[in-house]
Amino acid sequence: MELSAAQIQQLEKVSQIELGFPHDFFNADMPRNFVYNGTFDKIENHRYSQLK
Repeated sequence: MELSAAQIQQLEKVSQIELGFPHDFFNADMPRNFVYNGTFDKIENHRYSQLK
């Protein structure tokens, strides 16, 4: 069985889960700015490079 690219894309879309708290909280601008004092974008972190 082989799925088309459109079918795979549809499956990925409907199978995504909401990560919820604390993931959503820490991805919000206010807590990130509070924790990192507005310097988060200046940090070079190899762990986050794959997420962007």
